[in-house]
Amino acid sequence: SHRCGSSGGSAQAAGATATAAAAFTAACATAATHAAAARVLPVVGRVQGTKFFLSDARVFNPGAEPMTLSLFYVPQGAGGGQAVQATRTVAPGEVLALDDVVGGEFGYGESIGQLTLIGPDNGFLATSRAYTRGGHGTFGVFVPSFEASDGIGPGERATANGLAKGPRSHTNAGFTEISGSPATVRMDLFAGDGRFLASTTRGAPPNGSVLVTDIVRDRGLGATSNLRIDFTVESAGGRVVPYATFVDDSTGDGVFAAAESAPLSGEDIVIPQASHATGANTEF
Repeated sequence: SHRCGSSGGSAQAAGATATAAAAFTAACATAATHAAAARVLPVVGRVQGTKFFLSDARVFNPGAEPMTLSLFYVPQGAGGGQAVQATRTVAPGEVLALDDVVGGEFGYGESIGQLTLIGPDNGFLATSRAYTRGGHGTFGVFVPSFEASDGIGPGERATANGLAKGPRSHTNAGFTEISGSPATVRMDLFAGDGRFLASTTRGAPPNGSVLVTDIVRDRGLGATSNLRIDFTVESAGGRVVPYATFVDDSTGDGVFAAAESAPLSGEDIVIPQASHATGANTEF
């Protein structure tokens, strides 16, 4: 199923539509005939963590005609039936800037969740950046958007790799449900040498999201310099986009790691950039 909303109550926030639950269901039912018309930013927020983080979203319309998009924000802990809605039109060839999207577009003082964007077709691109402001600029994490086909379903597994927990850094782990059915996901942590470290199982309502902050500490573990997280969908339904973020506690700088299924082919894998170079302030 590509239905991305379920019936239920509605939510109210300044500048948002209180009848968003019904609109979410209707818009997603329309999108079911061409599921690529829906794209999901799995995590956007306006929230206090180790720093205070905001999310700026960007939507590009490469077409020759204006494109009207329905934006549905679903706070963590809620499902599609509690979505809050906004509608925006993007001019041809332009990029719509949605700065502080959770606060500016939906009126929340502090919240974290997922953002679903639905258009008349798949002819648009969406990205976001979660960041914090510091004395030397902003630091944060670039977050891509995903289609329903990008997720994993029942019995499937994906891995977020290259993670760590240190004295001044941590790893968050989460997932967003994108099919309109509840999902249960097991997150298994493994050390770099393959040793099993810990596990936790979490559930999300239809189109809901889960984020476990500092999952290593959450599982009662200490510093771990090299780890991976395996995400497995244990429920009979649901489809999720799993991910992890590695965050520097001092600056708020971080990396978004979309969990991926290991390739079965023998094709080469290319890392597009690797460096040891001097930048504006220090070595990279």
